Amino acid sequence: MYCKSIAGVAVVSILDITMADVRPFFGLRYLGNLTQSLRDILCPPYDVISDVLQGDLHRRSPYNAVRLERGIVMDGDNDHSNIYTRAATTFDLWQREGVLKREEKPSFYLHRHIFKTSKASIVERWGLGAKVRLEEFESRVILPHEDTRPADKADRLALIEVSRANFSPVMALYRHSSKNIIGDVIQSIRSELPVFDSSYEEDQQLTLWAVSAPEVVEAISGDFSSSPLFIADGHHRYETALNYRNQVYQQSENWSGEENSNYIMMTLIDFEDQGLVVEPYHRVAGGLTPSIFNILRERLFEIFDVTVLTERPVTPVAFEEVVEKYSQKEPVIGLVISGEERFFLLSLKAENVGQGDVSAYDALHRFEGWILHNEVLNTVLGQDVGDHVDYIRDPAEALHKVSTGQLQFAFLLRSMPMDLFETLVSAGVRLPPKSTYFYPKIPTGMVFNPL
Repeated sequence: MYCKSIAGVAVVSILDITMADVRPFFGLRYLGNLTQSLRDILCPPYDVISDVLQGDLHRRSPYNAVRLERGIVMDGDNDHSNIYTRAATTFDLWQREGVLKREEKPSFYLHRHIFKTSKASIVERWGLGAKVRLEEFESRVILPHEDTRPADKADRLALIEVSRANFSPVMALYRHSSKNIIGDVIQSIRSELPVFDSSYEEDQQLTLWAVSAPEVVEAISGDFSSSPLFIADGHHRYETALNYRNQVYQQSENWSGEENSNYIMMTLIDFEDQGLVVEPYHRVAGGLTPSIFNILRERLFEIFDVTVLTERPVTPVAFEEVVEKYSQKEPVIGLVISGEERFFLLSLKAENVGQGDVSAYDALHRFEGWILHNEVLNTVLGQDVGDHVDYIRDPAEALHKVSTGQLQFAFLLRSMPMDLFETLVSAGVRLPPKSTYFYPKIPTGMVFNPL
C-alpha cells in the first residue's frame, strides 16, 4: 500500500484490506413496557440535539436516553461540569432498578427502520447492531470519510471514561459478500417475534430483533470477509473509542485484546439497502468584504461554465430538484447571489475536468463538494473559510438568507452518489465537511453496549 497527495488530499492507491472483526454482544435494552412508546425513550445522536430539543426529550420521559447521551441538566442549573457523572450515575441506577435488562446471550441486533423520505416515499432500511473490533485507520479495515474536531472528541471521551459504555452506535456501511448471509437472515427473521415494534416520531416505525442462535451468529460474523467498513456517521465516537481503548491498554497489566474496550458498538448497513437515503448539505457564505465578495464571484465565473435559468424555479425545493436533474450527466452546482434575481447553474469547464473515471483524481472532479471547497472557497478564503461558510440542509432556509441579505452566496448541491462515495473513501480521500447527510439518523437507545 502506498499514498500520494493530490491537491492536498492524501490518496491511497493500493488497498490491503483485512477482515473486520464483527461480533455479537450482551446488549442492555429497555424493558418491554417502556418500548411501547419509543418516542418517549429514544433520542437522536448528541450532535443534532439542540438545547430546545433536549428539554423536550427530558419532558417526554424520566427514562429518555438523552439523559445518558447528553447528561441531565436541571432547569436553572448553569453548572455543566458534572453532566458526564450525572449520565454515568443514571446509567447505573437504571440497571439496578431494572429499567435496562442485560441480554442473556451474546446477540446481534437487527432493526428495521420504516420512514418517509423528503420525496414523500415510504422506505425501509435494515441495520445490524454489533460490536466491532477497533482498528487504526491505517489498517484500512475501518475507513473514515471526514476529519474530526478536538472539542467534540474531548466531550465524548469525558462521557465514556465515567460511563464505560457506548450509548450511541457508529453508523457504518458495508458491501455484502457473494453469500449475502445477512440478507438471508433478514428475510427469515421477518416472521419471528421482535423485541419491540413501535412507532417512533412522525411517519417512522422501528422494529428490533435479537439474534443469538450460535449457527446464525457464526454465519453473520463470517460475512464481512470481502469488504472494509465505511464510517457513515459517528467519526467522533469512533476516534474517541480508539483513545479510550489506548487509555485502558496503558493502564492494564494483562491486556489480551478481547476486552470490551477494544470494541465499539456499530450499526452496519448494506450499500445495496434500498432504504439507504443520503441527502445533501448546501453551502452558504456571508460576512465578506466587498473586495472578497467580488473575488469569490469572479473565481466562480472563472472555473465554471455558467448557465442562467430562463424559468425561475417556483420554490427552493424546485431549484434543488433542477440541480439534481442536471447533475445526472455532469457535476452541477446551483448558485444564488445576494442582490441578483437570477438562478445560476455552474458546471466545471472542460479543461478542468479529469480524464477518465478510474483514478481518485478523476473521481474528485465528479464531486461538486470537493470542487467547490478546493477550487473556490479554500482558494479565496484560505484559513478564514470556517468564519464565512456554513452548511444548511433546507434549501428554503439557504435561499431565504441570501434573498434577505443575511448572507451573500448560496450553493445548492445534489445528494452524493454512493458509488462515488465508495470510490473516494476506498482511495483514502477525506471529504469536505458535511458532504453527506444519511437520513434518518440512527436513534440512540435501542441497545446500549456496556464496556
